[in-house]
Amino acid sequence: MLQCQRASVGIFDVERKEVRVFVANVDGESIVETGTVLAEDMYGDLEILKTGKTEVVEDMSGLQSPPVVARLLRVEGIQSSINVPLLSAHGLYGALNIGWDTVRRILPEEMEIVGEVARQVTIAFQQATLMQETKRYASELEQRVLVRTAELEDANRELEAFTYSVSHDLRAPLRAVDGFTRVLLEDYGSMLDVEGQRVCAIISTSARNMGRLIDDLLAFSRIGRAALQPSAFDMAAAIRGILLELISEEARERIEVAIGALPVAVGDSSLLRQVWVNLISNAIKFTSRRERASITISGLTTGEEVVYSIRDNGAGFDMKYADKLFGVFQRLHSAKEFEGTGVGLAIVQRIVHRHGGRVWAVGETGNGATFSFSIPTGLTPWTASTS
Repeated sequence: MLQCQRASVGIFDVERKEVRVFVANVDGESIVETGTVLAEDMYGDLEILKTGKTEVVEDMSGLQSPPVVARLLRVEGIQSSINVPLLSAHGLYGALNIGWDTVRRILPEEMEIVGEVARQVTIAFQQATLMQETKRYASELEQRVLVRTAELEDANRELEAFTYSVSHDLRAPLRAVDGFTRVLLEDYGSMLDVEGQRVCAIISTSARNMGRLIDDLLAFSRIGRAALQPSAFDMAAAIRGILLELISEEARERIEVAIGALPVAVGDSSLLRQVWVNLISNAIKFTSRRERASITISGLTTGEEVVYSIRDNGAGFDMKYADKLFGVFQRLHSAKEFEGTGVGLAIVQRIVHRHGGRVWAVGETGNGATFSFSIPTGLTPWTASTS
């Protein structure tokens, strides 16, 4: 684009106060060639370039106190030159130098060409810098992931050890408390007054409740660690089996269950079955005080997900506490009203979230509740998460 004898790009290192000749295109040999490193003061006064102005020297022999670089270029035969600043958002980072072997007037069109080249060089350097930073950030992120993974593995091992301790070391004394309390009542019950028998019954019941709570917490913990085993899951067949297990012959006369269309979903069959066990158990429990209980189970494919719902006419709940429903140990009814550990719905939410779905509830105090959850239709046995 320009008939010149020299073109080079110098990159400034502010911290080291150096200038490195990044690339040079020279006719013949040159002292200032690619890779040359000069002290910043050898390059001359950079203040003009820092203002964004192009430094134009049409006759280098006329310079009163030429910098070292200018003197070196004059030795090589360069008589006139242009220094175009390369500016980024952080300020001056380099300069584009064009040199001619004759004293000449720099034409306006030549200035336009040099300015455009400088802009393109600036873009190229910014892209290269961004790529280097991206690689560095990716390397740092990879290292952080490795460290985090190691920490997570350590935490999982500690959790496994804790789980083992809970499973064996904590439940054993609870069984002993319950067992010896029963022995006390059976063998020495006649020696205890009514209050003593009542206290023993409370101890035994509390020990069993604690055991159930430990079992629920262990189940909640395992759900977060176990790998998913996705497959096509027949919701309707699973629900019919669960209803037979959970509703006794006697209770079936009181509880009316209606099952609507239930699309097949893809997911971990054992975990999805646990979702229905917990939701149906809740519906049965919270309709236990109804003379005629009604439970309706249905499903519907909507867009990219399948939504399943279970509606009952039980105790319901106040919607202002809906955000607490799926938390561990969160109970909206006292244990005297309805027994439970407050973990069942938390297990439901964790299982559904692991499948990439969502869970929610709508209710009204005294007028029942509807619990719903979704499973993505795009989930397949090959694409479902196993983490």
